[in-house]
Amino acid sequence: MLKNILVPLTDTAGDNDALSVAIKLAQSYEAQVRAAEICDLPLPTEGPWDLIPTQALTAAETAVRSLARNRAELVRGRVAGYANHVSVEVWEANTDYPSAVAALLAQAADLCVLPGWAGLAKPAPQLKRFFNAVLFQSGTPILLVPPRCKHPLPPERALVAWNGSPNARRALSGALPLLRRAEQVHVVEIDPPLEGLRADEALRQALGDHLERHGIETAFATLRSKASSCSEVLLSHARKVDAQLLVMGGYGHSRLREWSLGGMTRDVLAASALPVLVAH
Repeated sequence: MLKNILVPLTDTAGDNDALSVAIKLAQSYEAQVRAAEICDLPLPTEGPWDLIPTQALTAAETAVRSLARNRAELVRGRVAGYANHVSVEVWEANTDYPSAVAALLAQAADLCVLPGWAGLAKPAPQLKRFFNAVLFQSGTPILLVPPRCKHPLPPERALVAWNGSPNARRALSGALPLLRRAEQVHVVEIDPPLEGLRADEALRQALGDHLERHGIETAFATLRSKASSCSEVLLSHARKVDAQLLVMGGYGHSRLREWSLGGMTRDVLAASALPVLVAH
């Protein structure tokens, strides 16, 4: 079921794309969108003599709250025609980062929709902060919407990256409401360790039976990366089948390894023109 969709507002241009996609999904599933403007209240800091004066701190908090309310009002104006599906709320991050508050709010949602950064030369730092916090702290799947997304959602054709990991399984579970609406669902394994063995065929059949019971017909493909990276192979196959949604587990390796050596999750999110549903 897809009934509660969270859109944490990152105060970047991508918020419009994320909200647009979330509203379309809400209309398709008779769901509710919660758009959350989270203001980062200043904490008291020590000066040369004492804590900053209460009056100065109160003035700073008032300014931050006013800015957040103004931003929320602008969003309400943009979504005024969808009042039955969208609520715009202001939340305060008192002792934590706004991204951590977003992760807490995501725990009460079926799906979190966030702006992506694919193709952006210098993505705003808060895009990845919000993504990482929700992915690792909430347990809620994320739909990452690339800039100027034109792909229809729910999708007509979807591609699922499968490797048998818990992350991939959580992503598949989170994507079920979207996959049920798709006419074609392709499941891809890249460099599977059990290829050609009976166990591999049995597991693939079990996964196919599971999806069929959910009303999802699937086509399986096994690909080899050879000289290409797994992300290149995956995105190339997505273009080949004309997919409109990519479903994958996020960060099978540690974030440190992904940062230092590169990894499939990082590379896909930096390059995919498709919406990507990710879970960890």
